[in-house]
Amino acid sequence: MKFKNSDVRQNMIMTGDRFRIVKYDQPYSQKSHSSRYDSGRKPSKPSQQARRDRNRAYSARKANARIRDLIYSNYGYYNEFAKFFTLTFKGDAGLPEANKKFHLFIKQVNNFFKTINGRKLQYIAVPEFQNRGATHYHVIVFNFPFIDGRDIFHKTINKFWPYGFVEATKIRVSNGLEPVVLYMTKYIRTQKLDPRFDNKKRFFHSEGLFQPQIIKNSSPENEVLIHMVKNSLARFCKGTKIADNKFLGKIETAEYIMDEDAHNHISKELLDAMPDELISELPPNSPFVVAMRNHFTKIDNEKTLDSLFLNS
Repeated sequence: MKFKNSDVRQNMIMTGDRFRIVKYDQPYSQKSHSSRYDSGRKPSKPSQQARRDRNRAYSARKANARIRDLIYSNYGYYNEFAKFFTLTFKGDAGLPEANKKFHLFIKQVNNFFKTINGRKLQYIAVPEFQNRGATHYHVIVFNFPFIDGRDIFHKTINKFWPYGFVEATKIRVSNGLEPVVLYMTKYIRTQKLDPRFDNKKRFFHSEGLFQPQIIKNSSPENEVLIHMVKNSLARFCKGTKIADNKFLGKIETAEYIMDEDAHNHISKELLDAMPDELISELPPNSPFVVAMRNHFTKIDNEKTLDSLFLNS
C-alpha cells in the first residue's frame, strides 16, 4: 500500500513527557491551506487589509504553537536551573536594532558560560513593544548555570546588557507548565496584528533545543505505530478537543500527559515499532527513552546502547 502526502489524516506530535494525536476529516496537504487565498480576482482595498490581518493572526498562532511545543520538549530536561529573563532598553530601540543587540548579548553570555560548564544557553526569546515604542525581550532559559552570589550574577549578566535593565526570576511549576506557556505566548497574542512584525520573526530560540518529533501516518509503518501508541498509552489521555476547519473538516486533538511511572507502561513491542532515529532525538530522561534504556539493560548489548544514545 503506497501512501502520498494527500493521504495524511493523522499526526502524532511528541514533546517530552507528553504527546498529542491530531486526526483530520479531510486529508492534510499544503494545498488545503494555500487555496484559501486563491480568490481568482484582485482583492479590493478592504479585503487587502483583512487579508493582511488574517496572515498576521495566522503567523501569531503558528508562533504560539511552536513556542508551546518547544517549552514542553525542553523544560526539566537539563541539569541546570530554568529562569525567566526580561531585557529592557532605556531608549526607543526599534526591532531591527534591538534584535542585533539581543543576539550580541546571547553570544557574549554564551562565551562567558562556556568557561563555567562548557555549554551554550538553551532559550526561547519573545520581543514585545512597550507603549512608548521601545522593544524589550521576555526570555526563558532552560539550562541557566548556578552562580554563587547575586552580586556576581549582576556583574556578569548586566555587564553584557548595558542598554537597560535585566530582571531574572526563578521559574516555579507547582501548577504545571501551562502558566509558563501562557506567559511566553501572551505577548504574541496581544500584538498579533501589529504591522511592525510583518516579515519579522516573532520569537527566537537557540539551535540546540530538543525539537518536537512529528509522525505522520504517511506510511503503513507510521499508521501502525500511531495505532499502537493510542492503544498502549490510553490511560494517559487527558481528553479530546474537537474543532471545525473550513478546509480540513472536523479536527480531533487527543492530548496525552505521561507521569514519572509512564516508562513502565511502554511495551517492548511499542519500542520495537519506533524508529531508532526518533528515540535518539527525544530528551534523555523522557519516558520513551527511559523505557528504551530499561529494556536495553536487560540484554548484553552495550555497543548498540552507546550508538543509539550518542546524541542524548
